[in-house]
Amino acid sequence: MDTFALEKNQSPAKPIFFERIPILASAVKSIRMSIRGKPNKESLKKRSIDLSEIETTSSYESSDSSENMSSNNVIAVNGVQQKQKEELWTIAKELEQHVFCLGENRVVKNYVSMKGYGETHRKLADYVKINFTPGFVNKILLNVHNDKRLTTIVNPKNECFAIATLQALFACPPFVDYIEKKKSVSLIDDAMRVIAAQIRTGWTAINCTNLLKLLMNYKEEKEEDAEDFYRALEEKYFDASFQNPTEYKTFECNECYNEEIIIDKGTRISLPPPFKFHNPARMRSLVAYKIGYVEQVEKTCHFCGEIGGCFQTMWDLGNILFVSASSTHTDGRIAKFEDRINLKAVENLERNSYWNLGGVVYYEQFSKFHGHYVTVVRFRDKAYLMNDMYLYELPTANVRGKPYFAIYYREDWFIAQTHV
Repeated sequence: MDTFALEKNQSPAKPIFFERIPILASAVKSIRMSIRGKPNKESLKKRSIDLSEIETTSSYESSDSSENMSSNNVIAVNGVQQKQKEELWTIAKELEQHVFCLGENRVVKNYVSMKGYGETHRKLADYVKINFTPGFVNKILLNVHNDKRLTTIVNPKNECFAIATLQALFACPPFVDYIEKKKSVSLIDDAMRVIAAQIRTGWTAINCTNLLKLLMNYKEEKEEDAEDFYRALEEKYFDASFQNPTEYKTFECNECYNEEIIIDKGTRISLPPPFKFHNPARMRSLVAYKIGYVEQVEKTCHFCGEIGGCFQTMWDLGNILFVSASSTHTDGRIAKFEDRINLKAVENLERNSYWNLGGVVYYEQFSKFHGHYVTVVRFRDKAYLMNDMYLYELPTANVRGKPYFAIYYREDWFIAQTHV
């Protein structure tokens, strides 16, 4: 995703604000009176199914032949599926309407208009705790499947580092799938699922303060680093099923040319330092750096005792790939992340291994201790700037600041997952 700096006097495109569920005031009143703040409990007991796999039904003339009987059986099955589809859409709509009604509360409206960490923030936290219970959140994640919107997150004051990271992660389908399937065993799990459910239903007052306090013992007035937030997720939220990168490094001595294998689990992958003519720094230059015996290191050879050699590196990856570009903030280079990259060479695979760009987190530094994070995400083949609670379409991808890190996801993640 190539990017350009936004001039100070240049105004971005017209913001796209929150998408609300389009129901009439009378419908809202009807929902409130009928469900009294709760969806139909019996209908919510039904399990969700993949709606994209449901076929439409057709009408055929009846016949006693085995072929027509088979066709009639298919019609009957598809008829049941169609009924299930309609029921599921009804359930999803009820849940979305209920969340919309929750958003009409004065506590929510006061928070969105005032922000900050004052009384309105505390009241909203209590309101969310009461209304977004684990059971209700589970029903949303099980039944509401809405990929037609991007939902923004409210920043009370200094939470942009976490908001930008979450927005990049939520742009990656395997991350969302991980949240849905991960068994909730901690308060951190519950907090992440609440955010996922609120994003799924377009909740207008999403914030991540509770998650931050559980994850990082966050102090409300302090600015933090976005990558530190991601590393905290690695340490306290991701479990063994969320495979972090492992590097298999072959060290070749510059003196005796003997080789040694080094395994680095949970490694931090970064764009390479300047080498040859690779500027700007890109993913393809990282691949060339890792597989081409270019990475020089000061390491003692176990065979001859001399110091110095080079690495050739192969990766063992899961479905999410975090790539840091923080070095470019000090060496004067620019990082430009490709929208799609084939990593078969560095994964040592015979088949192609394509990865899609979920989001790029940018950092603009105002002073030594102050700055701001935003995210550019890919959504339906377009680029969008997500700046806390504001959303802009970027035809030319104009963004302030420089790329700080990118998050990619495996293109065939679902297929790869089913073969594990």
